[in-house]
Amino acid sequence: MIAAPGYESEDTNVVVTYQEGCVIHTATIYTSTGIAELEQASVSDIRKQASVIIYGSFEDTHHVSATKIIICHRTA
Repeated sequence: MIAAPGYESEDTNVVVTYQEGCVIHTATIYTSTGIAELEQASVSDIRKQASVIIYGSFEDTHHVSATKIIICHRTA
């Protein structure tokens, strides 16, 4: 779930950190066929309000240390 712009809260925000070696991909998901294609990406490809899947471990309630990040794009 995402907070509507302007309604973000420090109580619900999560900080994501990553180290060198963190795997980052872009997944293009074709909703008409259900097929997904993965391509290598970089941190600079992550945009505000992007849908992401983050693999890693919680350091505490508001901090995730990422080992893999997938940027999701949906298309027909």
